[in-house]
Amino acid sequence: MIKITDVKKVYKSKDGDVTALKSINLNIEQGDIYGIIGPSGAGKSTLIRIINLLEEPSSGNVLIDGVDLTSLSKGELREERKEIGMIFQNFNLMNNSTVSQNIAFPMEISHIDKNVIKDRLDELLDMVGLKDKENVYPAKLSGGQKQRVGIARALANKPKILLCDEPTSALDPVTTKSILELLKDINEKLNITIVLITHQMEVIKTICNKTAVIENGLIVEEGLTQDIL
Repeated sequence: MIKITDVKKVYKSKDGDVTALKSINLNIEQGDIYGIIGPSGAGKSTLIRIINLLEEPSSGNVLIDGVDLTSLSKGELREERKEIGMIFQNFNLMNNSTVSQNIAFPMEISHIDKNVIKDRLDELLDMVGLKDKENVYPAKLSGGQKQRVGIARALANKPKILLCDEPTSALDPVTTKSILELLKDINEKLNITIVLITHQMEVIKTICNKTAVIENGLIVEEGLTQDIL
């Protein structure tokens, strides 16, 4: 499904090179909820952004279903990214757009028919439990509701992979639990592969079937979550 081979990331600066990732190798299978855990500065966010090439690796390859993203043109990469949804720690919603408008945005820029968008919106709002919030603006939503909008938006184009960048670190424990339950339900119902980065062991313990531990840009341990724990 996702195969990361010898990926390195070096940032250039006037004070010298900073190596964020050092020869990362990972295999993530279809249907996994794969957790990547490590302290701040370990390289987690860089790694997850490399999976959809929001960050380009300095060297190495990222393959999704056998397609090497690092070899694609910009147009081909845009098409491939439609298969990859992403949710963020700080939600990244458009504050001047309603819940429905936020969720519909990826479909609109993909030029999907308006009637199809309407049906998909109803389906997504129901899936994330926000049917009564479709015309509400983000300022009127709780943190958990904002993340539910983010999840629905990430699922809008029916991706096969969902990348989660610290999706619960801005949430309280009760809300965190409800968001993790939602992600697990989505994984089971849609067989979507989820890659989740976090610094919270409880998150890994709750929903991830496999886990990699990253420290100082290196994977130091990986395997079944029960074995890692």
